[in-house]
Amino acid sequence: MSEKAITPAFRLKPTIYDLMVIGLMAASATALKPILAGLVHALKASLNIPGGAIIGGIYFLPLIVGKGVSRFGFTGFFIGLTQAILMITTGAYGANGVLSLVSFSLPGLMIDVIYYTIKHELWRAVIATALANATGLTLVMLLLGKYPLNLFFILLGAGILGSAFMGIFNYGISKQINRILKELHLKI
Repeated sequence: MSEKAITPAFRLKPTIYDLMVIGLMAASATALKPILAGLVHALKASLNIPGGAIIGGIYFLPLIVGKGVSRFGFTGFFIGLTQAILMITTGAYGANGVLSLVSFSLPGLMIDVIYYTIKHELWRAVIATALANATGLTLVMLLLGKYPLNLFFILLGAGILGSAFMGIFNYGISKQINRILKELHLKI
């Protein structure tokens, strides 16, 4: 079965460019998370809710941008996995130990699935950001296990809605980066 039999927009083998995107976006996400967590710490600590319910869409900015500028089929998954490994090995804020391997890579896999199934660029960025945040938020809330069912769904709904709006911003950044790469005559 050839790569084109699956979909012409995705490659099954990463190129050097794809690996660079994965590394850069994973490093960016690792650096971004503690900064954002510090900004919302007062609000999330006083309400005792996960940060993803407030600004989850911003957490997924590097994953959506990385997926938007790379044609490797599993870019989101590998960005999440690389980020989890970086968070665990450096002891960065927000790591949940070995469970980070699941809580960081599974949202990336959801991004890959959405980008594979939805063809409209704006909608897939919006839905992928919302679904990735919903997946990560659900995993974290189940991991913490201290939320009643009604609060669980309220936080999940707020996280999905906020991150869907952030998906529009993520799409715009990906589009601008692709425009710059095209002007520089770089093939991705």
